[in-house]
Amino acid sequence: MRTANLCLALSLMLSLLQGCAAEGDPFERQAGLSNEVGVIYVYRPLTSVIGRGEDPYVSIAGRNMGRLRAGGYVKLVVSIGEHKVTAHQSLFLLPSWPRSVEVAVASGGSAYVKVDQRITDVDFSGGASATQQIFIEEVSSTTGQSEIATLRENT
Repeated sequence: MRTANLCLALSLMLSLLQGCAAEGDPFERQAGLSNEVGVIYVYRPLTSVIGRGEDPYVSIAGRNMGRLRAGGYVKLVVSIGEHKVTAHQSLFLLPSWPRSVEVAVASGGSAYVKVDQRITDVDFSGGASATQQIFIEEVSSTTGQSEIATLRENT
């Protein structure tokens, strides 16, 4: 019976996560930036469904950008200077603990932030439960441009 419950729980988790990849337009760099602004790109790599957590919520410079799907990105044109990028878990009716990074945006420049939410522990001792964790980091332009190139705009 325990094996059947385990299979059922895993099947349910996988079915909830399938089809959760971004489906928007392919990545395009922001064109036509003036000297007074830059752009922040926040992206989530398309990883295996196994171990992938729910879609985290993202905000850039205090503006809510919504849920960030796997294989997707969001962008925001911002004034030059320091800006906070925040990601927090999507948990049903429970408080979440946001994770943030501060990024510097130069005149006409770009900053890249990589975000992911992964399942870090699964427990079947009292039913089925999973622990998820947010990972967020600013990456170099070279890394960001390389990793975001195949992603799709979050819609």
